[in-house]
Amino acid sequence: MPAAVRMPSKWFSKENGNTMLTCTSTCGLRWSQILHGRTYSSEQKESNEYAIESNPYFQKYKKKLDELKVLDPEKYEAKVKELAAKEKEMKEQMKKDLSTPPEPKPRTDDDDSSEPGSWPPKSLDDIMRMDLVMERSAEEIGKIWTEFHVTKDCVFGVVKELEYNTLMERAKQFPMFVYPLPRKDGYEIYSLTVQWKRCLFYSSWSLSATKGEFSLLPYCSTFSRAQGKESTERKQWASWLFIGCAVLYACRTVTPLCVAAMAKEMEWDKTQSGSVLSSFFWGYTMTQFLGGYLADRIGGDVVLPIAACFWSMITFWTPQLAYLSTDKYLTLHILVVSRVLLGVCQGFHYPSFSSVISRKVSEHERSLTYSFVCAGSHLGTLLCGSMGSILLEKYGWQSVFYFVGTCSVAWMLGIRYCLIDKHRRKYIPSSISLADNQLTEKVIPKEKKSVPWLTLFVKPAFWSLLVGHFCENNAFYILLSWLPTFFHENFPDAKGWVFNVVPWIVTMFSSIFSGWLADIMLQKGYSVTFVRKFMETIALCGTATALVMLSYTNTYGSALILMALAVACCGFHNSGILVNPQDIAPNHAGSVFGIMNMAGAIPGFVGVYMAGHILEATKSWGAVFNQTAGVCMFGWLIFTVFGTGKAIV
Repeated sequence: MPAAVRMPSKWFSKENGNTMLTCTSTCGLRWSQILHGRTYSSEQKESNEYAIESNPYFQKYKKKLDELKVLDPEKYEAKVKELAAKEKEMKEQMKKDLSTPPEPKPRTDDDDSSEPGSWPPKSLDDIMRMDLVMERSAEEIGKIWTEFHVTKDCVFGVVKELEYNTLMERAKQFPMFVYPLPRKDGYEIYSLTVQWKRCLFYSSWSLSATKGEFSLLPYCSTFSRAQGKESTERKQWASWLFIGCAVLYACRTVTPLCVAAMAKEMEWDKTQSGSVLSSFFWGYTMTQFLGGYLADRIGGDVVLPIAACFWSMITFWTPQLAYLSTDKYLTLHILVVSRVLLGVCQGFHYPSFSSVISRKVSEHERSLTYSFVCAGSHLGTLLCGSMGSILLEKYGWQSVFYFVGTCSVAWMLGIRYCLIDKHRRKYIPSSISLADNQLTEKVIPKEKKSVPWLTLFVKPAFWSLLVGHFCENNAFYILLSWLPTFFHENFPDAKGWVFNVVPWIVTMFSSIFSGWLADIMLQKGYSVTFVRKFMETIALCGTATALVMLSYTNTYGSALILMALAVACCGFHNSGILVNPQDIAPNHAGSVFGIMNMAGAIPGFVGVYMAGHILEATKSWGAVFNQTAGVCMFGWLIFTVFGTGKAIV
């Protein structure tokens, strides 16, 4: 609501924290009289008569009517009766039940509306300049709205499909709404009624804040259901980001897939293999905060393709780097450095797409969208494990790097030229209004709001977010890095394309299912806090239970099932803590996600390296799995006690 005005509390209804000013049945008669023009003060009546007589065409047509009355009284009387009949018909139409659908209008060849009786679809480009508001917060847009409409006589807007549906649901209980629009000396009060699939806006009266007076303002406008252009753009972004996560994880997991073959060729032990695997996360940790900061400042859609260009090329040229020297220790250090650089470049990806989703997806669709996009990481691991295993057996480990690197370059070019450029061209205005630019600069300074780190750092909810993500990632990265080695050592006759594929197929579907379940729970009325903690309970406790059971199994079938269960439970993390930065800091989601993912990247090198060290020292996979399960339970306890789904900054 653009402004506030003192009204009786019974006119308000709340749903999911949003307040809508409503008119109850006790005042319905009064508003009906106002809307139908039956309540006029004597001053208003005199004012209207004066306005009619001051019209320059009034005397001209008054003279013609007087002449017609004298020269042709019958024609004059017929015209009066015709106008009276039309007025009577209009009054009867207004008395009809508002739920009665309107008569369908005939279709024409030029009519591009989606259904009879509807209006041609509109987009935001038809109404406003998107470049003025697309990077701004809700509070900033509200300030621009208030300042802009102080001097305007009309209002235009497009609502999201979710908001439209919410409005229609509320209209069943409250068929009339009223709300204030700011003016220079007070407020203009608008009324809204619902007729079939249309909403009718009436400018009912204006209230002077200084004089305490009001006047009637007859005006009406309509809006109908949007045609889903915003939904189309959201689906396009979700699809491209899904593929992006797939190629990102394919680049990340190609080394764990090939590490056994590389270690055999280059004579590495477990500790050296662990160094190569964990070195990725040394670099990955460095750029998490920077990635979130840049995404919030210049846009995640700008950061994504630039970072992808670098990590794609590093993946493609890794086989060449492995043969730069004949010294195996120098080769080891070269590959460690390349893995560090790969982590540095990939560290920009998740904070950037998190920032994109927080700006393009509503809260009630965020869990499913985020889970769907993150499911791409499991698809990438799946494809790398299946196709990579085939390439590894037939053509050697080098071919896997070339294949994955080529796919990554193709995705980078696709998102850069097929998606980002397309939407940028759509929002280029055909003409630039200097007044709009001056208005925006007047209301909102160019500087972006800084992240309130001090406020965040003293909130237990923020620290529980970091701890929970750290513990879940510790389990996920250990399984991601050591899963192929576990099956190679314990079940040497097992097919790589089976154990490298099955866990990630299950996880991909569990991730999408968790997002769907979270959105359903939110729509059923469960709080965001409860939903996030419920998802993390499945993720952390489920993973811990499966790992403890895995340490006691000796058969290939049960080991494969338990490993798939452990990894599948990790998929529920995508609808829990991973979405939580957008809950607790919606205006700084990229930066907060960057800090969270920086903490989550630490177990990538500490946990993975320690797992290799424990294996070298104890020769026991059970010790690794039990230690990982204990860390998971600690993270679950902290997030369950201190976590929240409410905004804290």
